[in-house]
Amino acid sequence: MAESFPTVFAHNLTSTTDPGSTDDHSKGYRSGSIWVNKTGKKVWICTDGTVDVAVWLAASSALGSQINTAALADATITKDFITGKADVTFVNTANAPGKLTTRTAAQMFTDIVGGTAGESYNLRVCNGGNLPLTLLGGTGVTLYGPIAIPGHSYRDYVATYDTSTAMTFRPVGKGEYFRDLDWVPSPL
Repeated sequence: MAESFPTVFAHNLTSTTDPGSTDDHSKGYRSGSIWVNKTGKKVWICTDGTVDVAVWLAASSALGSQINTAALADATITKDFITGKADVTFVNTANAPGKLTTRTAAQMFTDIVGGTAGESYNLRVCNGGNLPLTLLGGTGVTLYGPIAIPGHSYRDYVATYDTSTAMTFRPVGKGEYFRDLDWVPSPL
């Protein structure tokens, strides 16, 4: 049976357990829902919220987590804010429209000591301002799906190193973000 979509869907950012097949549409979870197991230090993304057979993808990397905040507009996102060696939440607090460009794939690959092609990490880009942002890939970075991040919203990506000089960002979720509510999960 195909999954139906509620108007508002759930996230669990403070769990002490991993999600199961019954953490599903009946509880508000759907494709794109995020589940954080703070005890197990894992992040999960729901890929199918069908009742009683929900599917959750372990999205955490063993490389660690970071949350970084900056006010950038029409800038390249530096190593201080999006690295290539950890799950990253980047919160842009600038209240101006603009274009944010990642570093090159080769630069981000060098962040990983002993890194190999095929490694992935999770990236959440939050727009804390009122005006839209556009995420652009630096040399060797391909972004799939929407690249515009409206005001007070976020987009989640899985960033994968295809080679040492090429990587892809694939969208896996989006939602509302209000900086004053400070709902972004703390580092695991």
